Amino acid sequence: MISTADLQRLFGIKTSETRTVGLFLLHNFLLGIGSVLVYVAANVLLLEHHPEHSLPLGYIAGALAMMAVGKIYTYFEHHYLLKKLAVRVLIAVVVLTGVLGVLVVVGHSVAAAVAIMAGYRVIYLLTNLEFWGVSAVVFDVRQSKRLFSVISSGDMPAKALGAVLAALIHGDAQLPVLLGVSFAAYLGALFALRATLSSHVVEAAARPLRQPLQPQTKLVRELFGGSQLVLAMCLSLVAIGAALTGVEYMFFINVKHKFHDSADITQTVGWILSLTYLAAMFFKLLVSRQALERYGVQWSLRLLPAVALLGLAGFGGLQLLGGYTGTGLLVYFCGLYLLLEVLRRTVFDPVFLVLFQPLAPQLRLAAHTLAKGFYEPLGMCLTGLLFFVLGYANMLSGWVPFTWMGALLLAALLFLARTYRSYLAELKEGLGRRFAETAELALPDAALQVVLAHLHSPRATEVLNAMAWLRQRQPAALVNHVPSLLEHPDERVRLALLATPELRPLPPEALRALAQRDAASAVREAAARELAGDTPDDPAVALLLTATDMEARQGAIRGALQSRPQYEPAQASLTSLLHDPAPAARLAALALLPFLPEAAQQNLVESSLNVDNAAATPHAALVAIGTVGHTKLAHHLFLALGQKRHWQVAADSLVALGPAVVPLVRAALHHDPTDVLIHRLVTVLERLNAPASRAALVELAQGTHLFFRTAALRALRRFPAEPGDAPIFEQLLRDEFQFASQLLSGLVATKLPALHATIDYELAQLHQRIFSLLAQLYDAESVATAQRNVAHAARERQANALEILDNLIPRPIYQGLQALLDDTSVAEKARVFASLTPALAATRTSWG
Repeated sequence: MISTADLQRLFGIKTSETRTVGLFLLHNFLLGIGSVLVYVAANVLLLEHHPEHSLPLGYIAGALAMMAVGKIYTYFEHHYLLKKLAVRVLIAVVVLTGVLGVLVVVGHSVAAAVAIMAGYRVIYLLTNLEFWGVSAVVFDVRQSKRLFSVISSGDMPAKALGAVLAALIHGDAQLPVLLGVSFAAYLGALFALRATLSSHVVEAAARPLRQPLQPQTKLVRELFGGSQLVLAMCLSLVAIGAALTGVEYMFFINVKHKFHDSADITQTVGWILSLTYLAAMFFKLLVSRQALERYGVQWSLRLLPAVALLGLAGFGGLQLLGGYTGTGLLVYFCGLYLLLEVLRRTVFDPVFLVLFQPLAPQLRLAAHTLAKGFYEPLGMCLTGLLFFVLGYANMLSGWVPFTWMGALLLAALLFLARTYRSYLAELKEGLGRRFAETAELALPDAALQVVLAHLHSPRATEVLNAMAWLRQRQPAALVNHVPSLLEHPDERVRLALLATPELRPLPPEALRALAQRDAASAVREAAARELAGDTPDDPAVALLLTATDMEARQGAIRGALQSRPQYEPAQASLTSLLHDPAPAARLAALALLPFLPEAAQQNLVESSLNVDNAAATPHAALVAIGTVGHTKLAHHLFLALGQKRHWQVAADSLVALGPAVVPLVRAALHHDPTDVLIHRLVTVLERLNAPASRAALVELAQGTHLFFRTAALRALRRFPAEPGDAPIFEQLLRDEFQFASQLLSGLVATKLPALHATIDYELAQLHQRIFSLLAQLYDAESVATAQRNVAHAARERQANALEILDNLIPRPIYQGLQALLDDTSVAEKARVFASLTPALAATRTSWG
């Protein structure tokens, strides 16, 4: 016997969702019975009165009525709470059903039949808007993907039952009975809705609308809420609605041509519809959700128009062969109508509803009302108008209707592709990922005057910003302001000016004053360097080379030796520093380490690292090693990496030495380092940002030590992906899934709480490694967006984050990520991974 847990797993329902899903199923079941009985009654009446003309009239009148009611619904949607609106809509449906019953009894004209069809379309629209409006705010994105196909399947057995009733209760005299049953079903749906509302907060939470990254046209802003997604969805529904209306018309016309009596027509339509809805129910419950999970949103959307196109192509082939009869045509269009209705109700509609979920709640409801209440009826109206004209021109049996439907289906495929792209863009915008192209700003004369005025501001930050702008765009404008800026009270401004190469050479008298008398040591050093580099024979330089001010002396030595490496006074001053035992002299000599011979460099560094002068001298020695331009002293840096006090400066110096240190880092990685040292070495490789360092990280990621792999994969995200490495990361991804399956299986088997905590930690780390691997194989920005937002507290935002990866990564990987993040039981997660791991092992992923 099948247990409740098995049923929940089969249909993708969690225990906490059981009551909610049950209420929605009951509600939809009762709506389905009512709708199909009205539908059969309306079509039977239309088929009795010149169907070639009355059916298109019914489509036109029904579409116009739906468009009008859709606008009215939109108005009340903005003025009523959703809870109150849903109840009033169902009350209106009950009343309208009673009115249709009166029309059936008293009216048998074409006008009455068209009015009844329009009434059915309005009832269908209102019940659809009410049901979806409530479910759209009760369920979030991930729930909607799992449950929309389930809760909307409640109307399938109901419609099948209603169709059977229509087949059994046939004849004109029994039509009021059909409408009486539908009246009672709508009353029952009203009570089911009240039970749903009493147990849930049904409210479209107000949320500020996001401003689109790209400016939208006035048409999009006014008609589609400024959303390209809504525009694309509405255009798609126009094409789909128009094409499927044509197929429905062909079906009913061929039924009428085969069966002339209304009782036979009612029976035929009833049995065909019952077969359609039963097939749709089983397909929807057992196949729809699994198909969506396996093939994703994009291919699920394309299925309906693609199959319809193939069906029309098949009819074209049948016409060319010329071997069809009236019965053959009936069977063909019955089969095509049945197949398309099944696909529409089981695959297309549930997936199409999911596309609204990334929108803000209020825009989501308004967009659905617009699409279903205006643009889908618009498509029906267009086909109705065309077929009405073709009927009077006796062209309905020609190629025009089929060309019309084929063109619409091709357009639908294009619009649906645009819809999917807009859907992904909406998800990315909703997750806060903002990437705007920064255009180069023009700097007109008026703005230039404002910037120049900022050069005289007492605020240093304003002066520095103005200098940065002018240096980038109009450095010549800075020249006239050099004297005043060199006297600015904030040393940051003076230093920034001294470091601006576009202004060199600076006035020697200003440099002398700064080098000899400035209060800031950094300014004295920079000014002495500039002065000695520009005019090493200046008498002031000779004084600076023998000065007791070590900062100014150091600057003068550096500037002189950079311009004239063999300049004897500077060499003599540097040699004097080497023999001076004062700590300040040693620090100055270390700062000038690149200008010393290699033997002197080695002696100075070793002696400085052994000095315990509040760590100032060893720190300066480690910094100096990074300036020498060779790796002969780098072993001192690797020793310092293991010290808590000095590891950061040692890492900085290794990075400063450049890619030449990568072989040394690799060697250090193979000497059984500690976890802490591994982390520091990986940081160095990451910051080097060179092909050799990336290759070292890829090698480290392939090891069996999971901590090392985690660190390496995290660092690799700083590098662009390499297609040639894709097989390595694909294999690592399969290994991680295998490991996850083993962990989850072990977690199911064990009862030790401490072990549970350990495995939970390992699963969290594994989850991060999977994201890092995906970043090497697919679009790194999308993966980073998903990872950054997946841990967000808001449940819907977490679901949206994963949606970005739908159709980007293979389905087994996507489903595995969902299982890791979902709040299902451990046993369920273990079962999912046990089924996914073989599929992933057998499938080679493709580098994105």
